[in-house]
Amino acid sequence: MAKTLSRNRNPCLKPNAKAQESHETSQAQGFSKLRVPSADFAHHRVGVARLNHGSFGSPPAPVLEKAQEYRSEWLAQPDEWYYADRLEDGLRSSTAAVAKLMNSEAEQVVLVENATVAACIVAQRWGRLVLAAASKPHADCASDEHGHPRRPKVMMFNFAYEAVVNVVRHYCCDVGADLVLVDIPFPISHSKEVLDAIQRCIDRHQPEYALLDMVTSQPAITIPIIDVVKLCQSSGMEVAVDAAHALGNVEVDVEAIGADFLFTNLHKWAFAPSGVCALQFQGDTEKVEQLHHPIVSWHWREGLKAESMWTGTRDYSAMLAVPRSLAYHAEAGGGGAHGHLHLMQFNHSQVLRFAYMLGEAWGTIEKDGALPVPPSMCSSMAMVRLPEALKADSPEAVAALRSRLREVFKVEAALICLNKQCYVRLSHQIYNCKADYVRLQEAVKRMAKGKDLVEQEQRVVEQEQSQ
Repeated sequence: MAKTLSRNRNPCLKPNAKAQESHETSQAQGFSKLRVPSADFAHHRVGVARLNHGSFGSPPAPVLEKAQEYRSEWLAQPDEWYYADRLEDGLRSSTAAVAKLMNSEAEQVVLVENATVAACIVAQRWGRLVLAAASKPHADCASDEHGHPRRPKVMMFNFAYEAVVNVVRHYCCDVGADLVLVDIPFPISHSKEVLDAIQRCIDRHQPEYALLDMVTSQPAITIPIIDVVKLCQSSGMEVAVDAAHALGNVEVDVEAIGADFLFTNLHKWAFAPSGVCALQFQGDTEKVEQLHHPIVSWHWREGLKAESMWTGTRDYSAMLAVPRSLAYHAEAGGGGAHGHLHLMQFNHSQVLRFAYMLGEAWGTIEKDGALPVPPSMCSSMAMVRLPEALKADSPEAVAALRSRLREVFKVEAALICLNKQCYVRLSHQIYNCKADYVRLQEAVKRMAKGKDLVEQEQRVVEQEQSQ
């Protein structure tokens, strides 16, 4: 059995051998080598290549310890935390830390559980506006080409995250709005294709609202969000940006972006424990007063910040640990004013390095040497086409392939079927190393040889585990 498939070694992290020594990660061009203590990610299961950081993230040990500290202090004396405002003060400190990194005023940011909750807050408002428009006398309503009252439109990408799509369906479409999709091509070669596709959708549907990704999840595409927001707002749309994959992955400057709303998870790329999301909003007082947390609790109608601060008794430790997670992110990038940027650049360069390595090994790089998404539209995630010999040409086949990678070869990777082609979404975080990607490379090559060889590999692995 090849060493890259061994269950009992992790070539990137060795928690039982000199755990406090620094683990040196390969150098990305343009700045110093980055180091993290190997113990910081020793809670990862040994022998598993984790190439799917984008889905769930991974908080390092110092952040987990800080969260546990807050959790223990709350359990020791919750009355002090609640009635002496320790919880509120802590959450305000976390909000201020996120706001600073996003280039926002703290009063324009709230922390919620995840991006889906943030999407609910925005879509609720739109749904109420849709209902208000429908209640107007027929003569006061805009009409479609058939003379019927025109239904408001919400615009999203064809690759929008399905959970967020369902949010829009529930809050907006169920009360009279239509969902219209921007057809982004894939593979894609230039950011202009995104802008052209949006313009075509605007020309055809004249939507009132837009909920658009900053970095799409599957496939992973970094959107030219500043240009996109300007284009939509020039057509009179209210714009929300789903930046779930953004903070800690790509630079987020809400002032430059200029959207009405933007929400971004901190537990994906900013090293926070699950789950924390920052929702940033701009606009007049009336607009802000129309935003409400979907969980109605003690602070109902006291404003979104108060409503979000306390939704009931639950674990707030992940939110309280945000300043430590953001500090760790900067430290991992070398510290200083450019630490965050350096880490993002490092992950970007490394994921491209390994994407090209895998594409060349599998023979799936295009004739012109291109990846399915150009480097300029990649973040810390990149797409690579898998060999056709895998016959993973349906969602069911892709799900089975993903299970085989995890169960037989101990590789966690996000796969997707698009146009009857299977692609892997690679992630890179500072705990990853070349051996992780080599493991995936060899696993795919072996599976491409046929089902019998896969079964043979599984029997060998089972024999190893029994020894």
